[in-house]
Amino acid sequence: LFVRSYVRTDVCTYLCTFVCSFVRIYVRSILCSFVRTYVRPFLCSFVCSIVRSFLHTYLRTLFVRSYVRTYVHMYLLMYVRLFVLTYVRSILRSFVHFSYLRTFVRSYIRTYVRKSVRADVRSLVLSLFRTYVRSFIHIDVRRNI
Repeated sequence: LFVRSYVRTDVCTYLCTFVCSFVRIYVRSILCSFVRTYVRPFLCSFVCSIVRSFLHTYLRTLFVRSYVRTYVHMYLLMYVRLFVLTYVRSILRSFVHFSYLRTFVRSYIRTYVRKSVRADVRSLVLSLFRTYVRSFIHIDVRRNI
């Protein structure tokens, strides 16, 4: 009776405690190894991808800003060139008295202004349109993802 009542329960209690502690240690080691092999690299790659996309977007906006600055600079230079050419033309008008030389200078300035200013304006408009379309497509693709 004593063995049945006390020894059985003590052995069962010790056995259950041992099994539970073994299972707890085993499960903890399995979980730790799982975290080391799968979860940590995934978290690292996830954080790295977030940082990379942020830096890419930030650098892209800096590039667009510098790109737009360059074209605004070019646009201002075009107007300065046009102003200088007009000024030079007016000076040449006042100083040049020979008709053939005046005609030559006038035709040269007209063709130069037409070609260079039209080409500059055309390239400016096309590049700004391309930049706008690229940024629009990039934003649209990111929204769909």
